[in-house]
Amino acid sequence: MRRKKNKNFQGVEQCNKCGLCQSACPVYQTIRLESYSPRGKIRLTREIGNEEIEISDRVKNIFEKCLLCGSCYDICPAGVHGSQLFSGIRWEIAKRYGIDLKKKLLYLLLSQPWRLKASSWMAKWAQDIFGPILPQIKVGNIPLNQIPRFNKNSFNTQISNVTPALGRTRAKVLYFHGCATNFLFERIGFAVINVLTRMGVEVHTPRNQGCCGLPIFLSGARQMSLQSIKAVIEKFAKKDFLAIIVDCATCGSTFKREYPVLLQQMSKESASVSPALVSGAKQIAEKTADIMEFITGHEAWLPPMIEPDKKVKVTYHAPCHLTKGQGIKKAPRQMLQKLPGIELVPLDQEETCCGGGGSFQVDHPEISNKITEKKLKSIQETGAEILVTGCPSCLLTIGGNLDPAAGIRLMHPVELIKQVLENR
Repeated sequence: MRRKKNKNFQGVEQCNKCGLCQSACPVYQTIRLESYSPRGKIRLTREIGNEEIEISDRVKNIFEKCLLCGSCYDICPAGVHGSQLFSGIRWEIAKRYGIDLKKKLLYLLLSQPWRLKASSWMAKWAQDIFGPILPQIKVGNIPLNQIPRFNKNSFNTQISNVTPALGRTRAKVLYFHGCATNFLFERIGFAVINVLTRMGVEVHTPRNQGCCGLPIFLSGARQMSLQSIKAVIEKFAKKDFLAIIVDCATCGSTFKREYPVLLQQMSKESASVSPALVSGAKQIAEKTADIMEFITGHEAWLPPMIEPDKKVKVTYHAPCHLTKGQGIKKAPRQMLQKLPGIELVPLDQEETCCGGGGSFQVDHPEISNKITEKKLKSIQETGAEILVTGCPSCLLTIGGNLDPAAGIRLMHPVELIKQVLENR
């Protein structure tokens, strides 16, 4: 008698084994082993779901070597959502093996805003002390002295809970700034608020924001991630706002695509996931808008911009969690092409992964480095003066590995818009 399929792996039977996913998967293109390709992992997922094989050390190793970038889903003609399937397997792996102690400690920090704030202060202290004297120390592939300086104070403490619109108020939005902006890239947060208020948008930035929870639940520690997810839903599942603005492609993908599926799955096994929580996740998914998506959709609200005397060459890296995770492919590029003084230079394979993948570059530095090297080569070949990308993790990966002598500035697209508006 055929055994019942595992309920967490719905959709796995859609795979028609065509192999198109192999051409898109950065990990497979690097190590060329079928079992590590999306097709290979889908087959393993099916066999695990049918209880034909058991989770083992070998299986654990295979599913750990995945960026969960969504490239396989983006190209799949059958619509198999590989990253969600593989995340489900990691959940099963975590149930059997538990979570690595180092990661468990990290997730405990991420799950509470005050712990995250304290750890960022300690990281800043270590960066100030050891960065100048021990530049050979690396975090994954990134030299310590090439990691951006931590914000002196968290971004969230530097701004008002409500920033009024400049002139007539056209809309009110909530702003989720994420961990990277809060502790590393305050300049992105200030640019978001600057541009939105110039557009006549009143920006509400809730206090004591924490992690979106994605690094925690993608590792398989779904129960641990609930604290972060519940806190987000409590603060952001509000009806009286036009949108929830995010500046991080990963956070945006988490809100739009991951929360509803994740909580729906967990509600079948955990009493701690209530119908109200699932409903809140759906509400957040419907309201979330990437900052570039929002600006492009309300372009008429932008103040007039003046053409400068000199053009700057800019190239664009499309983050995986923006293009594959949210399906936003045209908006950033369209907006950049319209900015005065900007010459947008095409980047070869702009949508390919940069190799960061959160902790992937720390856990698998050799694979990550080979993927990143391809991206760096393409960037340098453009001859651009500025590279823009809408994901702080990509900024960290590319900026941390790019030779400073290349002289290429890295920015979030909204920073570039702010710069153009200030040059009026």
